[in-house]
Amino acid sequence: MASQPLTSKTKAGPAPPYSDIDTPTRLANLGKRDLVFLLETANRSLSIRTEQEFRELVLGLQQILPMEGVISVMSRLTPGSDPEKAAHIVNLGYSDEWLKLYFDNQYAAIDPIVRNHIGRFKPQIWSQTFKKATTPDEKAFVAQAREFNLDEGLTLGHACRRTSIASLLSFQGRQIASH
Repeated sequence: MASQPLTSKTKAGPAPPYSDIDTPTRLANLGKRDLVFLLETANRSLSIRTEQEFRELVLGLQQILPMEGVISVMSRLTPGSDPEKAAHIVNLGYSDEWLKLYFDNQYAAIDPIVRNHIGRFKPQIWSQTFKKATTPDEKAFVAQAREFNLDEGLTLGHACRRTSIASLLSFQGRQIASH
């Protein structure tokens, strides 16, 4: 007996954030205006050619996502390369003081979000990843991030094996992870 896919008429309760429940099920819980906005955003994303167009697209997401800041990183993932030096970064709301501290201290090497992201490239809720921090350096990093209100958020991205380019998109904010 074949199981029926969940639709807006057959709800199985709210899905946990980024669970294994398929995307159509999660989309069924969005309102019409949000769905139209999502489709328009997806369509616009296909024609982005400049950093300014990307900034406008991401800032437009603030209409439906409760975020305090966004940072986007694109970098080559080649053996022996320093991802920070090869990265293209677009900052939309993270403090300059935090970014200077982050790069001066080479935090990418101990940041649990970045370390977990590379190789997996699956969405992560920061608080869940930070709970798994075990080394003294990781715990110190988490404490430092907390001082900059960077203890809750959501990170996602993608790696292209053909080009060896990877992306990281981090949304800062207490509400974004449960939205």
